[in-house]
Order: sequence, then C-alpha cells, then structure tokens
Amino acid sequence: MTVNANEIDLSNFKTVAGPDLHIYLSKDGSVDNGAINLGKISLTDANQKIKVPAGTNISDFKQVLIHCDEAHVTFGAADVK
Repeated sequence: MTVNANEIDLSNFKTVAGPDLHIYLSKDGSVDNGAINLGKISLTDANQKIKVPAGTNISDFKQVLIHCDEAHVTFGAADVK
C-alpha cells in the first residue's frame, strides 16, 4: 500500500470476505474521532486506487483502516508514513 496526498494505492490487496468493507483514514486507529470514510472497497480487485478528498492533510492521519461498517469490525490497518 502506498499513501500520498491524492490517493491510496492498494497493490496485491487481499482480505477475508466482509459484507460492507470500507477504507478509512484514521487519526487514532478507530473509525470515530475525525476518521474519513473514503468509500467501499472491492474484494476482488487486487489493485485499487482510492482518491483522498482535496484539501485533506494526510499528515493529520496515523493509519489507513479496512473496516466492515455493517459488523462494526476493523479487518486491518496500516500506518501512514
């Protein structure tokens, strides 16, 4: 995964199936407290590019989360560096 000011690039992405997986930018490892929902992700596309909203300061965020909104469970996380 690569994160820059304009997008998150998921390369060779794999995850266990979930009914409603979304990708978030998170300040504290949770989807609450100012996290940004970047949208639903595909379970079948190994390579995905997710746009970061214009005006978002990526340095304000510590992690990218894969979160199941329906089950309220985080499937995985990666640090933003």
